[in-house]
Amino acid sequence: MLRGLHLAAECGIVLECRLLFLESYALNVVNAVVAYLSPSLLLCQICWGNDRGYSAASILIKCKLFLGGGAETLEMAIMINQHLMTVVFGILGNIISFLVFLAPVSTFYRIFKRKTTDSFQCLPYLVALFSSMLWLYYAMVKGNAFLLITINCFGCVVETIYIAMFIVYAPIENRKLALKILFSMNIGAFTLILLVTHFLLKGNLQVIVIGWICVGFSVCVFAAPLSIVAHVIRTKSVEFMPFNLSFFLTISAIMWFGYGISLKDICIALPNVIGFVLGLLQMIVYMFYKNIRKIENVAVETAMPDSPVKNVVIIRTIGDDVLIPVEIQRYMKNNNEEIKEDAAAEKVELQGVDRHEPKIQEKSFEIWNGIHQDESPV
Repeated sequence: MLRGLHLAAECGIVLECRLLFLESYALNVVNAVVAYLSPSLLLCQICWGNDRGYSAASILIKCKLFLGGGAETLEMAIMINQHLMTVVFGILGNIISFLVFLAPVSTFYRIFKRKTTDSFQCLPYLVALFSSMLWLYYAMVKGNAFLLITINCFGCVVETIYIAMFIVYAPIENRKLALKILFSMNIGAFTLILLVTHFLLKGNLQVIVIGWICVGFSVCVFAAPLSIVAHVIRTKSVEFMPFNLSFFLTISAIMWFGYGISLKDICIALPNVIGFVLGLLQMIVYMFYKNIRKIENVAVETAMPDSPVKNVVIIRTIGDDVLIPVEIQRYMKNNNEEIKEDAAAEKVELQGVDRHEPKIQEKSFEIWNGIHQDESPV
């Protein structure tokens, strides 16, 4: 019996050794997979999500924790989740920013069709171009910011196209102003910042200074449409403040705020808080004055008569005198004052006049030609 117990103990020791060997081997396999396949695991996490259970990365991390990875493994799990959030917010931020840059396409298509810029302003696009140039410079100096580089390269190209179209179709005064701002800010100021930060600043200080410069001009990008907001409040017309641009700016601010928080970069997170607030303000102003405009239009339509007004106009021909009722339409002047017309038909007494009297004939044609230019006889 003692021999049997001894044999069982030996078998248990051998089994335990084999289990320890398998555990060690499995842990090494998990370490190798996590170390060498982490980019693929992150891509799987992005594509699959957590709706159908744990992702591949989460499963491997949990296996490693179960096999005795300890505090080092826990730290790795937190790091992978942090990088995962950075990648997710960065990709979503790129997608939304791509839509933000394309939001004014309808506006510039309208400018292209009309061959005029109307009351549209070029300042928001000049500031957006300058901001994209600065963020591109910041991402290249900081390094490890591929998602910032991609979207700002695209932004520089698109904003340059917008500005070129504006300069082509803008009136002379607006064209001169746009060119003046372009050369002074986008070329002159950027060249100055580039030279100063490149030759006078080095290392981490260079990154910090460029980052805070980017913060300032990012706020300007979000605040630039406030001039259009003031125009909307003054004219009570939302024609020149596209809602889709304000909406996409707000959503983009949310995504890049999450990207900055996950990356622990205050220079990215801070301006997007301000951008969210200002974008929300623009949407509120748009909805408010859009409804007011509808109410005013309904009031004007109800004030207009259903049937056109008839006036009597004397037409003296070479033959007989003719009395013809003419329908005229009412129009609104530029200052929204209604042209006053007598709604009642006036009775005109026709007296016998010598048909060969030239003065009377000339006067009659003056009456015919003297119809107001805003009246359209039918």
